Amino acid sequence: MPPDAQTSRSVARRIPAAFPALALLALLALSTGGCFVASESAKDKAGSAQGKGSYGVAYLVSVSRPVGGTITSADGQINCGPTGSSANLCAPASFPWTSEASLTATPNSDRRFSTWAGDCSGPGTCTLDTVRNGADKWVVAVFPPKAALPGVYFIVSVAKPAGGTIRDTNGLIACGADGNICGPAMYPWAQEVFLTATPAAGNSSIGWTGDCAGTGPCRLSAGPEASDKSVGFSFSDASGQPIPIIVPGPPGSAGVISINPAAATLPACKATVFTATVTSASDSALNWTVVEAGGGTVVNGIYTAPQTPGTYHVVATSAADGSRTAQATVIVGPEKVLSVAVAPGTGSVLPNGQLAFAATVTTSCGTFPAR
Repeated sequence: MPPDAQTSRSVARRIPAAFPALALLALLALSTGGCFVASESAKDKAGSAQGKGSYGVAYLVSVSRPVGGTITSADGQINCGPTGSSANLCAPASFPWTSEASLTATPNSDRRFSTWAGDCSGPGTCTLDTVRNGADKWVVAVFPPKAALPGVYFIVSVAKPAGGTIRDTNGLIACGADGNICGPAMYPWAQEVFLTATPAAGNSSIGWTGDCAGTGPCRLSAGPEASDKSVGFSFSDASGQPIPIIVPGPPGSAGVISINPAAATLPACKATVFTATVTSASDSALNWTVVEAGGGTVVNGIYTAPQTPGTYHVVATSAADGSRTAQATVIVGPEKVLSVAVAPGTGSVLPNGQLAFAATVTTSCGTFPAR
């Protein structure tokens, strides 16, 4: 079966049956630029124009023209952008049989890179060769919009956890120890999304961060805010210590090179997770601190905001080289009111009598008597 057909069927399996026809057309058009409709004919035309690779000598790499971004190869043979752009090197490129073809997907300013399809999958760089992928190759890059499209879909992103895996019930997210599909994933506007977090053997759950809280299933929907959603989950090891969320970079001298996200906004007393990328997997230890006194706490990248609103800064420092640091800005807003309760719920009183009620307010910082 050609890669195009495989990809089309894979995507079709992932689209909920309840997705309205209009929303389905919009989703496919926005996420793939129609590549799953036209890629087969485009691939056939490219193949007939250029021929096929010569087994043992060279292989061909074809790309479908993307919508919302550009695909480039490290050697410059491929530079393929949207229709009408100046990036028109989309025809099959020939690579020596024993060499690798390295492709990069770069989104436009209003898009984000989601995943590869075809002979590559997942985010990151697409690396092709004849050992892992056989003969001629074909890929397409998916660039969904950065923001939700009201009435059609909303977007969910997941911070890759350490020590466990986050999954959704639709098969669009499998992120962590057992998968690298971390989104952003698009869901029908009216659909609820359920995420579960499962610790790896010997680990335990700490809880959700971002747009979910607690340790149970995370339930997301577009909601009245019509905003995209972002969540993370933290796990602890067998000794009860939080597992650092550290993404090792390529081998080299030790030191922090980046922190993600670079900025975050959250209500008072809420928590969020920062990840740091270090330059060496063999020396990835980090020290986490908050610059401002009273600016909250951070343990292994898990930042908890203070009760006082303000702007604070989280710093990750290489334990091996204190001169290597990365800093993120956190804007802490007022407490978020979650619920108000009145007790008793009902009551009766005689004429001219009195009945006492008590009210409590639950916020992101706790539950307090109403004043």
